[in-house]
Amino acid sequence: MKGPVVIVGAGTGGHVFPAISLAETLAEKGEHIFILTDSRALSYWPATWTNIKLLPIQPLRKSLRGIFTFIISLVASLSLCFRLFWRIKPSVVVAFGGYPTIPVLGVAFFLRCPIVLHEQNAVVGRVNYLFSRFAKCLAFSWPETKNLPSYPSLKFCMTGLPVRRAIAELHKRRYYSPQKNEALKILILGGSQGAQVFNALIPETISLLPKDLQCRLEIFHQCRQETLPSVKSAYQKTGVTVHLQSFFKDIPQLLSTINFVISRSGASTLGEVATSGIPALFVPYQQAKDDHQTANALNLERRGAAWVIPQSQFTSNRLKYVLEAALENPEILLAASEASNCLKSHEASQKLADLILNIVLTQSKANKRTKIL
Repeated sequence: MKGPVVIVGAGTGGHVFPAISLAETLAEKGEHIFILTDSRALSYWPATWTNIKLLPIQPLRKSLRGIFTFIISLVASLSLCFRLFWRIKPSVVVAFGGYPTIPVLGVAFFLRCPIVLHEQNAVVGRVNYLFSRFAKCLAFSWPETKNLPSYPSLKFCMTGLPVRRAIAELHKRRYYSPQKNEALKILILGGSQGAQVFNALIPETISLLPKDLQCRLEIFHQCRQETLPSVKSAYQKTGVTVHLQSFFKDIPQLLSTINFVISRSGASTLGEVATSGIPALFVPYQQAKDDHQTANALNLERRGAAWVIPQSQFTSNRLKYVLEAALENPEILLAASEASNCLKSHEASQKLADLILNIVLTQSKANKRTKIL
């Protein structure tokens, strides 16, 4: 009997949403799925998924106490994975990056379980790079992915970035570019790290627009709960309609009505925005490891699907120029929407699932030949 597919990834949205997409696709193909992650992921995974095991692994922090805590949590996680793998005997381990994948991949290598890595960002992450020498394949999302390892036995496959099914369905819709007398609906997302710079600068910039342009804007702004009062106060000085939330629960539904996005450029956000065919302005999070958010965003900008402004250059004048262009030139937004199809993220989950099942089948045949010999 074939063992389950183990899917592991860190518990932030950028890792979780592609994992959910893959899990749903594999489950539809009749595969048994087992999820390993950390406690942060519980708010993302649907309640219908019951085969989820939380790893006690903690991030490595630069202090004696932090190092000690990491080592203890790593040992506990390794023990959990050994016992689990011995019981369920997985057919393959699929990892989406992040420190929680370390003990899982370590045990998979020790037990000679096939490993497939998926990189969501345009720069290969450190954990994926570290374990790539032990993997059957490294799947990646972007044509110009940087820091790809060069091991002779490692295969590469550009699958694209898996997105949630409700998002994938949006690629079928035709983007509507508002005309000069119509409302422009803008979604503002700060990502998992938040974006305080958006909270202050965007309302300030909108207040500098001519009144006839201000009244055409409808803003959907996601910000942290503790900043809601101050952001609301800032918008009251403008003439725009604004909807403030600490978390928009139904992003797919919201994206189906949005005309423009201002956001950080985490991989999952980019994939979902591009799949939805929505033009966007990205302000990369400058503290992101290996500056991967800048690399992500530039992939879309080079194709004419987005605008990118480094945070150090994100000023009222720059933002005002972009907003005026979006409001007064509908054809610019339409062209950007058409260019966003370059990622083809709506096909990514299927491609990745087929890749994984092919590796499982090949490994199964190899194991049978070994037993015969």
